[in-house]
Amino acid sequence: MNLTMDRKMYQNFLKIIISNLFFVLLIFNQSAISKPIPPGSGEGDVPANILILLDSSASMQRLLTSGEAIDVPGDVVEDEDGNIILSQYSGGGIIKIITDTKKLDRTFAGNKKNFKGTRRDGNCSNQDSRVGSLGGIGISSNVSGVTGDVIFARDATYGGGKIIAITNEGVCVDVIDKNELGNFTPQSMEVKTIGDEDHLFVSGKYQYCKRWKNKRKGRCRRWSPKQAKFYTKNLTTGVKKNCSVNGGQLKWHILASWNVAVDNSGNYFYLASSGNIYRYALTKSGDNYCPSTSYESAYSHGTNSNQHYSASGIQISPESDDTLYITSPTYHLVQKLSVSSGTLTSITTAGTRNKGNNTEDAGALAADNVRFDQTRGIYVTATKIWVTDNKATIQEFNENDFTSASRDSSWQNEYGGGKKSRYEGAKEAILAVVSDSTLTSGANFGYGHWNSGESGKAKKSHRGGWQCHAKLTNCNYYRGWKGDHPNGTSQLCNSDSCLLVGISEEGHKQIPAALEKYGLAWGTDANAFSQMAYEYYTDKDTEVIDENSDCQLNYVIVIGDGAWKHHAQAAAQIESLRKDHKVKTIVVAYGGGLAGRMNNFDRMAVKGSCDDPTGNAKECEATIVADTPQELKTQLQSKIQQIIAERLSFTAPSITATIQEGGSLYQAQFNYEQHGEWQGTILRKAIGPDGAVIHDPNHPGNWDAAKVVRSQAKRKIWTVLNGASYIGNWNNWTVDNKDYIIKLFDDMGHVVIDYHNTSSTCKAKSTSLDGNTDDIEGLINFVRGKDYFDYDGDCDVTEKRNHVLGDIYHSQLIEIGAPDAEHNFTNSNQEAYWRSMNNYQSYIGDKIDRKNIIYAGANDGMLHAFNAETGEEEWGFIPPFIAGKLPTIINKELDGKIDTKSGGSNAIFGVDGSPVVHDMYFKGLKKNGDLEDSESWHTILFVPYGRGGAGFSVLDVTYPVIEPGEGPIHMFSVLNDAINNRVLIADRNGIITEHEYIRGGVNVVQSEEAQKAKQNNFTAENTDGIDSGVYTEQDKIASCQTNADAASGKFYVDGTNACYKGTTFTFNIEVKANDDGTIPLGSLTVSEGGNITELKSAKIVNGKVQIEFLEEKFFNASSSDNVLDTELTNNFSLQTSCFGSGTSDPAFDYSQLGETWSTPRIFRIPDEDNDTISEETYVAVMGGGMGNTFVCSGSAVFIIDLENVENPGSLYGAGENEGPIKIIDLHNNPFNDSNNNVVDIRNSLPSSPVVITPDSAPGIPWRGAMVYINDLEGKITKINLTNSTKNQAKMFDQTTLFNLNADTSNRRYSYHSMDATIGTRSNVLWLFGGTGNYERIGGGSKWMDNILYGVKDADYPFFKHLNDVQVPLLGDSDYENFVSTADQGAWKALNIDDPTVCKDTTNDAEGSECPTTFDKGWVIHLDTVDGKSASQTVNRYRKVSAAPTVYKGNVYYPVYQPAEGANRCNLGKAYICSADDECGTNNSRELAISGSLPEGDDCYFVRRGILSELVVYGDRLYANVAGPSDTEDTLVTILSGSGDTTSYRDSWREH
Repeated sequence: MNLTMDRKMYQNFLKIIISNLFFVLLIFNQSAISKPIPPGSGEGDVPANILILLDSSASMQRLLTSGEAIDVPGDVVEDEDGNIILSQYSGGGIIKIITDTKKLDRTFAGNKKNFKGTRRDGNCSNQDSRVGSLGGIGISSNVSGVTGDVIFARDATYGGGKIIAITNEGVCVDVIDKNELGNFTPQSMEVKTIGDEDHLFVSGKYQYCKRWKNKRKGRCRRWSPKQAKFYTKNLTTGVKKNCSVNGGQLKWHILASWNVAVDNSGNYFYLASSGNIYRYALTKSGDNYCPSTSYESAYSHGTNSNQHYSASGIQISPESDDTLYITSPTYHLVQKLSVSSGTLTSITTAGTRNKGNNTEDAGALAADNVRFDQTRGIYVTATKIWVTDNKATIQEFNENDFTSASRDSSWQNEYGGGKKSRYEGAKEAILAVVSDSTLTSGANFGYGHWNSGESGKAKKSHRGGWQCHAKLTNCNYYRGWKGDHPNGTSQLCNSDSCLLVGISEEGHKQIPAALEKYGLAWGTDANAFSQMAYEYYTDKDTEVIDENSDCQLNYVIVIGDGAWKHHAQAAAQIESLRKDHKVKTIVVAYGGGLAGRMNNFDRMAVKGSCDDPTGNAKECEATIVADTPQELKTQLQSKIQQIIAERLSFTAPSITATIQEGGSLYQAQFNYEQHGEWQGTILRKAIGPDGAVIHDPNHPGNWDAAKVVRSQAKRKIWTVLNGASYIGNWNNWTVDNKDYIIKLFDDMGHVVIDYHNTSSTCKAKSTSLDGNTDDIEGLINFVRGKDYFDYDGDCDVTEKRNHVLGDIYHSQLIEIGAPDAEHNFTNSNQEAYWRSMNNYQSYIGDKIDRKNIIYAGANDGMLHAFNAETGEEEWGFIPPFIAGKLPTIINKELDGKIDTKSGGSNAIFGVDGSPVVHDMYFKGLKKNGDLEDSESWHTILFVPYGRGGAGFSVLDVTYPVIEPGEGPIHMFSVLNDAINNRVLIADRNGIITEHEYIRGGVNVVQSEEAQKAKQNNFTAENTDGIDSGVYTEQDKIASCQTNADAASGKFYVDGTNACYKGTTFTFNIEVKANDDGTIPLGSLTVSEGGNITELKSAKIVNGKVQIEFLEEKFFNASSSDNVLDTELTNNFSLQTSCFGSGTSDPAFDYSQLGETWSTPRIFRIPDEDNDTISEETYVAVMGGGMGNTFVCSGSAVFIIDLENVENPGSLYGAGENEGPIKIIDLHNNPFNDSNNNVVDIRNSLPSSPVVITPDSAPGIPWRGAMVYINDLEGKITKINLTNSTKNQAKMFDQTTLFNLNADTSNRRYSYHSMDATIGTRSNVLWLFGGTGNYERIGGGSKWMDNILYGVKDADYPFFKHLNDVQVPLLGDSDYENFVSTADQGAWKALNIDDPTVCKDTTNDAEGSECPTTFDKGWVIHLDTVDGKSASQTVNRYRKVSAAPTVYKGNVYYPVYQPAEGANRCNLGKAYICSADDECGTNNSRELAISGSLPEGDDCYFVRRGILSELVVYGDRLYANVAGPSDTEDTLVTILSGSGDTTSYRDSWREH
């Protein structure tokens, strides 16, 4: 089926020149989608090389705090002995600190030091006393039947939640489980003495399952609305009662509250809700007290003298009902208040936001200087005030001095401190860097660690740690590369020093595992890092430096925490590396307390970056100083962003366009700024009667949004903040709300750097203050459009910037006006039928005059809403989790460095995904943000963050223009914070709920056995005397002990030597386990030396994970020279697998969500148990996105329930799928022993799904959707989300339709989405796609073999299990075999390279190879690769640059060919490859005017640059080229033609 078309049409087709650089993205209506492409700059396509070298000396073991290491405490009480007992978050249990010594009571809980409970606790009638993430805690000395103190703690983890009661020795007394509470999950708890009796008060939420999927297995289809519950128990008499609390305002306050308080008289019940405080009257009934349902007093938070700060923790003084204490995490303080006549008056406060330690003498620390990080729990006695905070400390105040007069002497002491060591903090910072695609897409990473040890053996052995640190100057640390680079390691690779990961495009994925392999021993030898850097970069076997590509940048980043030896020798080598090989070195001083050691850092920084000995020259790199992990993360990200920016030395616009039905075109355009926010805009241009675009900016109706917005007097910029509502003015992103905004920064682990101060370029300005207070306010105002970073160099940081809109990069524009969804139906399976039966016609009538709004995500951090007629910004929404990352734009090194006077900032990805709209009929939110009582029509906007993060926000834009009492509403936001192993959900009010999950790894060093061996050796070393030359005690304990040698039978309890050997190792980590404590072996992955190690068993023993090997392993901490070579440490690492991780509640298991590149599709999914249209649910289905460095990240399909407003962000089908629908990450092929049996691609699903519904194609006999999605490693998966049961199909079934046989050699990465059509001749569904490394568009590999393909689904429109397997669902008897079954099915799927399956039409231009009825598809190879010999390979390294477009019988593929020759800095060529859709016949020659292609070309050459996706609009095709341009034309109409294929793109590409 050859394409026949008028030659002049093809001439028009090729007039597609865009005048400047970068990708160009076209969208011509809400149903036409085109994909963004990477920069076409040539120089910008050559990634930088960055080698990170981390100090692994012994000092990196030091804790970042000076106190006893604990987990973050939830709450605190003081017992009768004056000691404090704490509940801990993150599974740390309950602990006691002896206040006299500040040490943990290690005899607590039966010598376990923390109470975590057991599944069958013999002290509590064999009840389940296990506790997980603990919150409130209380204490009573008047409990019936118990002598002494009883501690009560609230747990919301196990068994749906409970209240646990223990003695102050850590022995269980009672378990008040969910059933006894009244079948609800506790949120708040208080223990209070009223008169001579003690009372327990518990409030929380209750939901029941309205419709079960499987009641026996606890799988619910649909939950009821939340109800508030209240339980009270007289602890002295034992009488308990459940109070009715669902009337009035109390219900909503309880549901939003985590802290309550009761006064001493039993008259009032207080609670903190959304920062405010409410007082309810209590009424005594018998032995118990219950609250009224309407509040007596409401106290709004504020900063006036008669107001309280935004409250979280709350306590009534035990001495007076008129005195109230609160903690304010937003303001990082504790406050004392007077209560009288229904008002609150502030008495005094203490606290400031500072993550440092309080080490001053008692009474010597001013109240305003007490360092807090988000205050949490509070406990008040007659003489003391105890306050916990987020840096895992407890602050003690003297209550008598906590007055306005004596407040500065009230602080007494600090207890506790975080468990994080310097190394753990550095690891988190590096993980954040290599998990950020903003950075990894522009740089190749490598990693190594170093100290002063060369031999990997004892301290004073030959070339051991002390010898190389203090004595020898010729220790040899690198010794060449071992392996086929980048695979392998340096020849010297032991616990002392090793270059573990070679620099490559895959390096960032390998670094997380490598970070677990470290020794942390000895001192610091500068020769170690200088040798590793110099010899690695100059090693002929690695060829890291591309001598032919002068635009390539090469860097070393050295992170150290102390004074190193042999500075001069190392500095000379670092200088030579820079001068002779153009590799710069950046030095990071990390960990704090380095004031006396900065000279070496500063001198090395100069040698590594410039020739100016003063370090003042522009090209000089100053030492990066990072005292904390948060600062290290921010500084590293900032520096690497700056490195990547320096590759790009051009400025040019890019265009995104959409055509309005009325005849206007919108272009989103931006200019690249090297060291600042990229300048974006949207241009509206009229279209003339002849179809020509009218570019004249003065033409009536034409506008430039950047100019319009800059001229607006006021802007409405809002986010969702807990405690500072946007509703009413939609303008809460202001300095007045900075404390709430800071909390978003803190929640995301980012700190605002001190940019302007008394030593900065603009130091003369009064606004330039030391500290970051002015910078926090400046950042807020910068987002609003102020020139805080002084782009123009005049030091006026309060003026409006010349350009106030950020770039619209990958986000596609969408225009929403009056409702216009189809409501005329042909059968009852269609959503159009649902609209019709629910009076959608009236909704259209009601909103017929709704203004047209253009929505665009921008990298200034906002979703912008522009008036389509005027270009004015109606409002800008900053998603809460994007707001949290805005501090990363600050780069202190750009202060005054631009053109010697101006400042700058980092350009980041903000709201970078493409929004999707859908009209939905459901019970949603009212105009004021409250829940609706009945269903109604709403217009919903789903906003993925794209490269801005692993999350999304959902807005209700039914009322898109802000009017009195109405405007857009935030429904919920979701973020997967993979660095901190947590899912964050922000509800409609901005209340953020955290769902922790288990993922990541540990290594042998972190085992309990290793810690004991290290502790024993440390004790012996101190006895002998450090660096004394005496080894008597160390030699005594050098031999290895087993568990049998320990008196207790457990080496980690009472072993005495410095070496352990055995088959079992114990870890204090969280892992999912069965009810009997066994851990499925598939949940854990153990590796040693890069190889997977088999386990015999794994189980929970005394709350800890115990793994058992098949053979003996060693950990040797001895510093004796008597260590045997056969007893050296086995450096194994332990990681949770995909199925060993996940949140405890699968409904919120976004742990596998990557950066949300995948654009969602919204449809109505049938209820499997009640198959009626009224029981369907609106859901969004999307790919897992672009995964980060963690295993399984991105390898899933998410179905988000958009109707469940009570449980915002919950996943539909989570019970059946244990979270999202997991897509297997292929293992080795069990059916093939050839070289094709290994897939080494870390899988993700960055592409958008093809979603077919009854509204998108005629005659579909089911409801719901059939989903097709391609993934990074080349699988095409088909998922059944319909009510069809044909072929034994079930809801959520999946099968692998095709395997593209991808690996890292042939580089067949599937970044781009497929297109689809139904062939008129074959009458089957065809799927079309292409492969190529999107993030390395200019890269090449000698075995690269990218393809274009078209494949059939012969079973369409039905689902069928293929490949002789049925992938099981949760609940199936063989679900435990999910991984192996899915793996087998994927490998047995139809293979694109099998000539009996697909016709190879690479050289077919006549149709002779057209697939027959029996063939499953066709494939075109973009290059010819001769597998016999690399020297025979003719490879142009071609790859698709965007998704294909099918139109009237042809498929058009944008293809990029890198520049010829060795210099990768040159720009390559853009081609269009055209193929017949059902035959695969190469029709590219038809695009040429002459009807033939130049010799050597098999696709049509367009020009140099990178081609975007071709987009269909109104029988025309459009395309654009990114790259340097020599023409002023930006948009040209290009093609119209005829064909015989029907396409249904408008439905499954729905916007």
